[in-house]
Amino acid sequence: MKKYRFSLRLKLVLFTTILAIITYSCSALFIYVVYDYVAPYIGLSEEWFMIITLLLGIIWSGILAYFAARVITKPLEKLEQVASDAADGNLNQTIEISKSDDEIRALSISFDKMLKNLRNMVHNIDTHFDHTNQTVIQMKDASSQVTQHSDQIAASIDDISRGAESSSEAIQNTVEAVEVATDLAGEVQQKATDSKQKSTTMLDTLYNSKEVVNQLVEGIQKLAQEQEMSLKDVEHLKQNALQVESIISMVGEIAEQTNLLALNASIEAARAGEHGKGFAVVAEEIRKLADQSAQAVQRISSLITAIQEDVQQVVTKMNENVVYANKEAENGSNTNHAIEQMAGSVRDVAAEIDTISSLVNKQLESIQSTASQSQEVAAIAEETSAGAEEVNASIQEQASTIGNVDKLAHELEEQAQSLNKQIRQFNVL
Repeated sequence: MKKYRFSLRLKLVLFTTILAIITYSCSALFIYVVYDYVAPYIGLSEEWFMIITLLLGIIWSGILAYFAARVITKPLEKLEQVASDAADGNLNQTIEISKSDDEIRALSISFDKMLKNLRNMVHNIDTHFDHTNQTVIQMKDASSQVTQHSDQIAASIDDISRGAESSSEAIQNTVEAVEVATDLAGEVQQKATDSKQKSTTMLDTLYNSKEVVNQLVEGIQKLAQEQEMSLKDVEHLKQNALQVESIISMVGEIAEQTNLLALNASIEAARAGEHGKGFAVVAEEIRKLADQSAQAVQRISSLITAIQEDVQQVVTKMNENVVYANKEAENGSNTNHAIEQMAGSVRDVAAEIDTISSLVNKQLESIQSTASQSQEVAAIAEETSAGAEEVNASIQEQASTIGNVDKLAHELEEQAQSLNKQIRQFNVL
């Protein structure tokens, strides 16, 4: 226990002693001295005069005690007024410290220190709220940007799907053209006398097939380029998701700091006793809001992790589509080369009627090989279209996830506003 030079106990002992000396001295003076002089004039017995003197001594003691108690209770009343204003939210107050080294002075110093700590805590909470609010705004902006990129990726995926369907139709047309060429080759074989004229017709058909294959190759190359562009957009989306994750980590750190400040405020309020109950309730609400903010940050972090996994799947699928597209472009080049060989064979047939039968057989074999390759290209084009649809579905799911992130950002902003309202109840300026 701390010792004071002039404690309240010592003051009470000194006051009681002085009061007893004054009371008993005056009473003795009246009873043993004054009574002898006034007895002939007042007509009272010595017993009644003694009783009246003692009663007056009691009354006098009460009056002196009343005025002396004001010296002790006045600083306490000032502290009570300051505590009441602090409970109402006014922390910007100055405590008048008494010069006497006693318990009241120690209480005033402790209460002044508590007010200063509360002002600092509220000011720090207000500062962290501003940072948290800015972070929430940045997260909302980042979420909007991610949504825009998702829409762009979805549009690109739609273009890829339409391009794959067009490629499939072109390949089907190529297969039909190859079948027509096969029929023509059979007729040439059956009618050797008309081989030259029909060889010319076949040559024209092969030229048309070449143009179709060229268009097919160009379409597949364009599809590969669009896939690469989409891959860049997805990579950009991945970077944005990483940025959002870093921002959410910052929000989580701020929520932890807010929780720590709320805990310190609760401790200081507990130290203040009855005067700190009101602030303890506010500190508990701040801690709850900080816990809710931390939980919201954890849920957002989980959603961001899911987004990154979806983006990685999209990147993998797009890489596979690019490999398929390049492979089909190579197959188209091989098909074009085969058609050029067939065209040379047809020209040889026109020049050498005598060997037309053998040449037509070779031509028929080349056409059958081309038909088989075209069917394989058609199957791969259909797979590419199906893959594009799957990617589109993944993008839609990603857009829905981003919408949930945006909703959580709005909820976090509302919680921050509620926290700000509670902070504004305190006047620290």
